Amino acid sequence: MNRAAEAICGQRDGFTVQRGLVTAAVHAETRRLDRLVRAAGRTAEDGPACGDAMLITRPSGRRPYIVLVSPLQAGRGMDDRQPAGIMFVSDPDRMPELPPMRLSRLYGLTPAEARLAQQLAAGRELRDIAAASQRTMNTVRTQLKQVFHKTGTTRQAQLVRLVLEAEEMPRRAARLE
Repeated sequence: MNRAAEAICGQRDGFTVQRGLVTAAVHAETRRLDRLVRAAGRTAEDGPACGDAMLITRPSGRRPYIVLVSPLQAGRGMDDRQPAGIMFVSDPDRMPELPPMRLSRLYGLTPAEARLAQQLAAGRELRDIAAASQRTMNTVRTQLKQVFHKTGTTRQAQLVRLVLEAEEMPRRAARLE
């Protein structure tokens, strides 16, 4: 488990680890998760496949976690005889972690424009952003037009995708070593 997974399990809001096994707060979801993990292990023995996904309910009422369970082929440091799987958990309520300075460097945004782009990517509404920053809607709209111009986007959905792709880039991009 990495630190993010430990933090999710530590919150006890959908996931826990009991006797070395990951369990969900909802019993039926634990059974389904177990089936996905077992299927991933069988698939790892037979050859590559994409795995499967499910939602895990959070007792707090927050949006459910998105879980992807995939087969993991044996490789460096792994026991070649033991089938394995890997579980990815995504929290849809997590704020994008892209530092505004990176957006500024990538697209020439001012710090205020970069914060605006980041807040939109986090799902905030323009009027809420304006109110929280004590700016008028006209000011926020003017900044948004500048952000569109500098990033080559024309709609908020395009901008959000661009920001989220920039955040995910270190994890998804091809590596040249």
